Amino acid sequence: MGSREELIRQRAHEIWEDAGCPEGQANVHWDQATAEIVAAEGSSGSPKFAEDDLPEGLIRAPKGPNRQPKQTI
Repeated sequence: MGSREELIRQRAHEIWEDAGCPEGQANVHWDQATAEIVAAEGSSGSPKFAEDDLPEGLIRAPKGPNRQPKQTI
């Protein structure tokens, strides 16, 4: 465990259960879980996930005075 996607999946399932297990709301629950995980990641003061845990093609927003994102090819 520990990957970002696994944390989101678990939280989305909790949200779904808390909502009474409605049909057809998977995307809503996934988006809410993603927002919560990203917010928790940002408020911790340090990255909660390693760069390797991000989906391919995404990069973490840089922090600090030199906020230039690293280039990927």
